[in-house]
Amino acid sequence: MKKSSRLLRPGNECDATFCQSNFRLTNELGITIENNRPVVSSRKVAEVFEKEHKNVIRDIKALDCDAEFCVLNFEPTSRTVAMPRGGTREEPEYLMTRDVTASPIMR
Repeated sequence: MKKSSRLLRPGNECDATFCQSNFRLTNELGITIENNRPVVSSRKVAEVFEKEHKNVIRDIKALDCDAEFCVLNFEPTSRTVAMPRGGTREEPEYLMTRDVTASPIMR
């Protein structure tokens, strides 16, 4: 986790609480390493922030960011889901970098 000088000031209890809550959130998000960078699944973000995954996907698609930023921070992927009668289907999701996990998607 990147530390700022604001978080390192001695005697600032609020900053210590901020660090502890961010550490817990990082653990809950299930951060994994893909292509040598830490990422989190949009599905896990939806779960942790108690949102419907389809709404997280909608918000990602509606972001007003330049193409390069989107390519670097939102990797489209999917997962295979078993169907009740033995078939499977693909469900879309995104792998997101830490740079975007604090974006308006999470609010």
